[in-house]
Amino acid sequence: MLLQQARKEQAAQEKEAARLKAESEAAMAVAKKQAEDKQRAMEARIVKEKANFVKAKARREKAAADALEQAKKQYEAEMLARREKDAAQVEAHKKMLADKKAAFEASFRNVWGTSVSGMSMFTVDIEPKEEGGKDWTSIEETIVGLFKKTLISDVRDFVDIKRWYKNDINYGSTNVNAQMKNQMKRRLTGLTTDDRVAELIEETIDIQQREDLDILIWQISDVSDEYKTWTTVQTEELD
Repeated sequence: MLLQQARKEQAAQEKEAARLKAESEAAMAVAKKQAEDKQRAMEARIVKEKANFVKAKARREKAAADALEQAKKQYEAEMLARREKDAAQVEAHKKMLADKKAAFEASFRNVWGTSVSGMSMFTVDIEPKEEGGKDWTSIEETIVGLFKKTLISDVRDFVDIKRWYKNDINYGSTNVNAQMKNQMKRRLTGLTTDDRVAELIEETIDIQQREDLDILIWQISDVSDEYKTWTTVQTEELD
């Protein structure tokens, strides 16, 4: 009896163990399947997100490239417009200078011509301050103004130049002393090119603010090539 009872209990325990094992294996299979499903879902999500990132990156890069290209086109258009404007201003400036020079040369065409060397010497006599009055402009200011406009290559300043002249010509009189007058001047003498003579005269008159300046121009027959080149560079027109 006892042996049979023991065998029944052992069989019941084995059955229960088999049942628990089967349940455990089933639970493990379910858990494994859930884990595999979760892994597959995560991998699919990673693939999807990576694809979305690549697309977003491509869109950003294309937008940046388009913006750069648009900015480049706009910059090139602005530069082209600026160059065209600058060129038009340069041409307008050249025309203004040419018209101004032509008008001035028409008024002073008898003053000078074109020399063989292409260079001319000038003298400008300016009254001392005591005689110049309230509108007097110093010879130093005149020199600076002419250099500023590149109208001269070099200049010399002579102080106390005495000018003698007749204030009245009376051919019947023998008293020449009564007709003679003199003035003390400061004399500016220097070099320029033939092409800048008109502007030199006009600028000197503008600086001194008087039309009755004693200005003399005479042409130079010949100079060394080096000195001619140097004078030409020194008196080149500014833009």
